[in-house]
Amino acid sequence: MGEKGGLASVEPLGGVSLHAAFVDHRGEIVAQLRRRTGSQEAAEDLAQETWLRALQAVEGGTAIDNPVHFLRRVASNLAIDWLRRNRFRAEWIDANTDHTLVADCVPDLDAERALQARQAFAHLLVIVDELPQAQREAFLLFQGEGYSTREVARKLGVSPKSIESRIGRAVAHIRQRLVKLDLWP
Repeated sequence: MGEKGGLASVEPLGGVSLHAAFVDHRGEIVAQLRRRTGSQEAAEDLAQETWLRALQAVEGGTAIDNPVHFLRRVASNLAIDWLRRNRFRAEWIDANTDHTLVADCVPDLDAERALQARQAFAHLLVIVDELPQAQREAFLLFQGEGYSTREVARKLGVSPKSIESRIGRAVAHIRQRLVKLDLWP
């Protein structure tokens, strides 16, 4: 591992350093995290955490062949962790909040519908987390990040047909679980 101005400049197969990949793709990583979390502040914090985790991985001896993919993967994992933490906070808040006060603070907010939406989203997170890793990755890149099936296939190193199959199985599982929970029309 080399050092450039105190920053890791690990040179993978393509010759792009981890630092250069982070600098060049930081905006994309922040946008990815903002889409996942719905919060610019959380996205900025998680982008910084992505960089720190990537450095720790390199210092721990992890070989990185594709720095951009590695950084996006770390960011995605951190976003999932963030969503899990906040899901439990939201459930606690829902259980311990007087929703009539919330409705009074924001007159246009229908507290019951907002609560239902938060609960449905929490269920969806759990259901997506149940998916096998290959299906979850394909589904989140396609639906969560907005990549095309070709782009997902390229990122994961498999055929577009394989990605279509993974996404199809993921959607079928999600739909089946939402129907069981009476959350699907």
